[in-house]
Amino acid sequence: MTITMMMMMMMMMMRRRRTTTIQHLMFRQQHFHTTTATTIIFTTLLALTPHTLTHAQPDASATAGAATATATAIATAATDKLKELT
Repeated sequence: MTITMMMMMMMMMMRRRRTTTIQHLMFRQQHFHTTTATTIIFTTLLALTPHTLTHAQPDASATAGAATATATAIATAATDKLKELT
């Protein structure tokens, strides 16, 4: 399922709710940062997966280690940004 489809589903679910505008905005603000961080992490992992699968190298553990380190660094940055925004 693509990110666009997930966003559309979230919008449709939020439209079905019978809430006031203030509740709606509070709900959106509360879940926006988590969604952003999750999107960044999953996009990073998806970007790194084909690289580690297609470049079969003799030292595969080093490639996997580098991919893990990169994903961890980006996830940490996303978490820091999330803490900064909340």
